[in-house]
Amino acid sequence: MERWWKKIEENKSLITIKQLPVIEAHLDQFSASLKEKIEFANSLVCTEDSISKVKQIRADITKYFNELEKIRKAVKCKVLEPYEAFEKIYKEKIEIPYKESDEKLKSKIDEINNKLKEDIKAEVVEYFNECLASYGIDFVTFDRANIKILLSESISSLKKQAKAFVEKIHNDLQLIDTQEHRDEILVEYKESLNVSDAILKVTNRHKELERVKQDSEQRKLQQERLNETEKAVDNIIAPPTEINNEILTAVFEVKGTKDQLKRLVCFMKQNKIEYRDI
Repeated sequence: MERWWKKIEENKSLITIKQLPVIEAHLDQFSASLKEKIEFANSLVCTEDSISKVKQIRADITKYFNELEKIRKAVKCKVLEPYEAFEKIYKEKIEIPYKESDEKLKSKIDEINNKLKEDIKAEVVEYFNECLASYGIDFVTFDRANIKILLSESISSLKKQAKAFVEKIHNDLQLIDTQEHRDEILVEYKESLNVSDAILKVTNRHKELERVKQDSEQRKLQQERLNETEKAVDNIIAPPTEINNEILTAVFEVKGTKDQLKRLVCFMKQNKIEYRDI
């Protein structure tokens, strides 16, 4: 490889510039003329009477500039022609062959590197599964450990990462086993492998269920009390019933607001219930 570079250094003279582009341009003359036109145009006062003249002068300056632009672009094309011809030959003889070769070499290197990675991964996965078996864990795969197999990493380092991941799972399971709702937490944990999130999710779920249960029991108790109250009222204010044409008399004391008592009297009158003041 070193001899290649020496050869290139020795033969640099094979690519030389025979003559730099020589551009002769009397830009100072063009600049002076353009400056004179611009200064004159800028000195004009634009009014309704002079606007046509100002427009014409502006158009003349633009035309002058555009002509100079045509000359500049033509000079640029002439200057670039020899380089573009050189670049075309350079691509055909140097760049294209190099890129084709580089792509082939890259493919060969990648093929070997991928084989090395596969061999390393197989060894680390085997060790990972052994660690799982030692703790009796059967619901985790190697892919969930997110261990990147890099050739820059040693096998011992990769195995260390695998062991640390399995030990974390083991510690999480021990924590879950101490929880009240461990079976539900375990289901959540197997999905996320995040023990704190799993515990929090199940805890919040049971809190919500308990709240719903208490609300339901409270509504049930309130309804029972209401039913009892309505039943008691019905028993007290029930209209007299006739059994074998017999009129029954009920004596009771009523407490309520003035408005409530008025409505009670009105009710008895509407239902033709006899009553008397005591």
